[in-house]
Order: sequence, then structure tokens, then C-alpha cells
Amino acid sequence: IVVKFCASVKMSTIEKLSIQGIRSFGSNSEDVQTITFSSPVTLILGENGCGKTTIIECLKYGLTGEVPPGGDHGRSFVHDPKIFNQAGTLGQIKLEVSNLQGKRISVCRSMKISNKRGKYSFETLDATMNYIDGKAGGSATHSISKRCVDVDVAMCQFMGVSKAIINNVLFCHQENSSWPLDESKKLKDKFDAIFGITEFNKTIERIIKMRKEEAENLKVKEANLGLLVHLKQEMDDKSLTLKKAQEKCAAIELECQRCDDEMKPIDARLAEIRNVEYEVGKHQAKKVEIETEQKNCQEQILALSSNIKVPYEGSREELEQEISDFGQKMLEKRQHRNVLDKKVNTLRQEEKTLQKNFTDLDKRRILLMQQRQKEQECISKRAEQLKTLCQQLGITLTEDLEFQPESVPGVLEKIENSLLNKECSITESVAQTDKDDSERQREIDTQRVELTKVEEGIVAHEKQKTLNEKELTSITKEIAEIETSARRIKILSENIERLMKMMDEMNSKCNQETMRADIAENKARILKLQEQFRELDERLTKLNMMSKLTAEITLKQKELEKKELDVKRVKGKHAENFKKLLSRPVEFNYKRAMQLCSEKLRDNIKELNGKSNKLQLEQQSCEIKRKNLKAELLKLEKELEESKEKFTKHVMLQHTRIR
Repeated sequence: IVVKFCASVKMSTIEKLSIQGIRSFGSNSEDVQTITFSSPVTLILGENGCGKTTIIECLKYGLTGEVPPGGDHGRSFVHDPKIFNQAGTLGQIKLEVSNLQGKRISVCRSMKISNKRGKYSFETLDATMNYIDGKAGGSATHSISKRCVDVDVAMCQFMGVSKAIINNVLFCHQENSSWPLDESKKLKDKFDAIFGITEFNKTIERIIKMRKEEAENLKVKEANLGLLVHLKQEMDDKSLTLKKAQEKCAAIELECQRCDDEMKPIDARLAEIRNVEYEVGKHQAKKVEIETEQKNCQEQILALSSNIKVPYEGSREELEQEISDFGQKMLEKRQHRNVLDKKVNTLRQEEKTLQKNFTDLDKRRILLMQQRQKEQECISKRAEQLKTLCQQLGITLTEDLEFQPESVPGVLEKIENSLLNKECSITESVAQTDKDDSERQREIDTQRVELTKVEEGIVAHEKQKTLNEKELTSITKEIAEIETSARRIKILSENIERLMKMMDEMNSKCNQETMRADIAENKARILKLQEQFRELDERLTKLNMMSKLTAEITLKQKELEKKELDVKRVKGKHAENFKKLLSRPVEFNYKRAMQLCSEKLRDNIKELNGKSNKLQLEQQSCEIKRKNLKAELLKLEKELEESKEKFTKHVMLQHTRIR
């Protein structure tokens, strides 16, 4: 595995990786492994199964938070808890990276495998991002957890690389490395995700929608502007009419003032006349009051005289004396009545206190009766409980405890004595059982020790047995091989003897020199044929390579044609929109053109918003002015009406005076 870094060009880099409890990396604190990536190249070497792929998987998980494929939904990604017979294991990945601006960030992701009812389940615990300040000596200034922000999206944004590029290009897993040879639909989806075509299409559609909305808003604003212009014209017309009305009002006010000056002496004379009339009215009212009082007194005198049956014949002094005596008697009677009233009140109060005492005594009597019933019930319950207890303890009762409560203490003493005796016997039995249990436990422990020894011996015997069986099988194989080799040796020796005889016969029959020349020629021919075979083999390999390359080129050409067709289709589909949007033909670099167009549209929108805000402010100011002018107009109209009324009154008064 080679991890490259470029020192000359600024780019996002991975600086450090810490792994704990992932696959073959241990889950204890002392098993933490840290890798610092050096610039420009970091080379990772190792045997199969030592954890090279795990490092790439950890890098991918640290950046995207995705579990590698074939990991049983993360259960085989974390260190296996069955190795040390644990209920669960914790895994942690810490990754430190820096972006284009030289800012550093470290992300810490924790996960857990736990055993729930015999099934292992994978669970992501927490993911925190720590922003590291380079000036402060590499200390983390602040941290954000996954509850506040989507850590996967934040890491991709910080690195400046999309999630699809990290998954499919930078840290593509070896199981998914053949995705360029997938079906066309899947391949198109992958390329769309890598190059962000779907997002690009969505942005174009969003821009078109925004443009339509802004065009509609602009139409509305233009309509509002026309309305404001109309309102302004109306306001100008009304202001002219108002000026004319004000001039008329000023002339009318001058006329009214002149009339008021003429009316002042007349008003003064009228006020004097009104005062005189008011005084005359007062005197007449007093006269009427006095007359009515006189009439009432005469009526009262007549009524009193009619009520007197027998007129008093004595003198006035005697009458006064009689009246004073009658008053004295009435006072004495009233005093006597007051004394009697006081006595009645005291008697009523005494009656109330007695009634209250009676009710209190009645209540106490009822309460005492209830208490007596409860006590009787308690005594009967106690007697029953004591009877049952005595029956359980085997104590004989001769008295009736319900009607003879004085015998209860003696019964209680008997019960206590029997209970003490039973407690003693229970303690003795408990001690005996404890002793028996301890002896049995010792015996069990000794038997367990012997059992373990026996099991160990059985295991050792089984191991020895398996070893012996293996040795036996190997020895039998060797014996069989030796036997087969001996048979082959016999056959070969027989063949050699036969060949030697044939060779002797051939030597006697043929010439050796001619044979040697033929052999040399055959060897040379064989060498030439071998060279030709090698050349043909090389040509074949080259042809195979060429055929593979041509097949790949044809595939690529087909894919290119499909992509060009898709691009043409997209261009044809959105050609009118592009023309409307961009107002010029674009053959390449659509992204840049769209960015420029979106920036222009944003500037136009900002300008339109500014204009609309200004127009709104002007409209508000015009509305305020219009309201003020309306209020002033109403005031002036009221004043006009009042002045008209005054003028009409004044004219009427003058007419009446002239008449």
C-alpha cells in the first residue's frame, strides 16, 4: 500500500491514524497502534493478514463513517470478543487531517460489539470532531459531537472531497475494486455520484425555478411601481386642491374675524341682558319656594287639628308639664325594658352553652362506645391468635382468654419459653447443617480437583493418541512410498539391462560416428524449433495483450459514445433553458458558465431587492404623508364647517337685528 503526499501543491493530507479494537488490533489501552504518515510517500509493507487492508478501511471509516463491505454489518469489523471470552469489545479510530488552508482537525469515532441474548450486535457510540489550533502548540480549541453536526458530511467538506470519490476512488475496497466493469446503469450511477451530475442538474433546475420566481416577483414589483406612480399623481392633484382649499379657508377666516370684531359689542350687551334675566329668575324662584312652604305649614296645622279629639283646656305651662311627665315615664319604661332584654340575652347564652356541653358529652359517649367495641374486637382477635399460636406450639389452654384477660400474661410467658426452646433447637440444627455443608463442600472440591486431573490426563492421552495416529499414518505412507519406489527400481533395472543388451546389439550392427552426427543434427534442429516456439509464444502473448487492449478500448469507446449520447441528450433537453439562462452558446465548461450565470443572477437579485426595499421605503413615506395630509384636510374641513356655521349664525343675527 502506498500513500502519496505532494509537498509542492497545496492539498488536503492525512497526518496521523490511531487504531484500537479493530479486526486484528487489540481492544486494550496498551494495544493502541498509531501511524504517522510522512511526506511525500508513505509505504506500508507486510504479510497477508497483518492488517494493511484494515488501515485503509480505518481511513475510509474515519472520513466517511461507512463500514467496509463483507463486514457483516460491522460485526466482523470490530475485534472479535470471543477470543478472550468477553461480553463485548470497544473499538476506536482517531484520525488527524489538514485541509487546503492548513487547518487541522482530528476526528474520533467509537463503536461497540455487545452480546445480547447470544447474538452479537454492532453499535456506533460517538463521533467527535476536535479543531486543532496550530498556534497554540497543537491543542484542541473546541470540539463538536455528532449530536450537533453530521460528522460524515463535515469531514468530506473539510477535506474538499465528496463521499463518492473517497469510497470509489481514494479508498476503494478490494472487493469493490472491479466497479468500472459493472453494468452500464450501475456504472452511470457511480460516475454521476463521483462527478456530481445529479446535483448539477438539481442546481440548474433550482436556478431556473429561482429565475421564474424572480421574474414573477419583478412583474409584481413593476405593477406595484405603476400603482405608486398613479398614487403619486393622485397625491399631487389632491395637494393642489388642498392648497386652493387652504387659500379659501384663509379668506373665510379673515371675513370671520371681521364679523367677530363687529359682533363683540353686541355680545357684551347680550351678556348684560342675560345677567339681569338670571337675577330676575332667581328672585322669582325664591318667591315660589316661600309660597309653597307657607301652603305646607297651613296643611300641617289643619291635619294636626283634625287629629286632636279633646282639646286641652288648661294653660300652656300645664300642658308643657304634662308633656315632660309623660316623657319621664317613657324613659323609665324604656330603661326597664332594656334591663329585661339583658336578662333574656344572658339566659339565651346560658341555654346555648348548656346545649353545646350536652352535644359534646353525647359525642364523647358515642366515641367511648366505639372505643369499647373496638377494644372488645381486639380482645377477641387476640384470644383467637393466642389460641392458634398455642395450638401450633403444642401448649394446652384451660382458660377462656376472651372472658379472662388476666390470664393472658401467663400464656404469653409460656409462648415465649416455647419459642426460646425452638430457637435453640433451630440454631443447633443450623450449626449441624453448616458443618455437613462444609464437609460436603470439601469433598466436592477434592473430587473436582481429581476430576480436573483426570480430564487433563485424558486430554494429554488424546493428544498423544492423535500424535501417534499421525506418526502411524506418516510411517504407513512412507512404507507405501518405499514399496512403490522398490517396485519402480526393479522395473527400471530390468529396463536398463534390456536397453544395455539392445545397445550392445545396435553397436555391433550400426556405426557409432554416423549416429552421433545424426544426434548432433537433431539437437541443433531441436534448439531452432525451441527458439521458434519461444518467438511464437511471445507473439501469442503480445497478441493476447493486444486483443485485451482492443476489447477494453472498444468498451471504453462504447461507454464514451453512450456518455456523449447522454451529454447530447441532456444538452438537447436543456438547450433552450441554457440559451435563456446563459444568453450565449456554450460548448464546454458548463459548470464555470453556470457559476458565472448564478453569480450574475444573484447580483441582479440583490439589486432588485435593493430597489424594491427603496421603493417600499418611498411607498411608506408617501403613505405617511398621505395620512398626514388626510388628517390636515379633515381638520380644515371641520374648521370650514364651523366657520360656515358661525358665518350663517352671524348673518342670521344681523338679519334679525335689521328687522
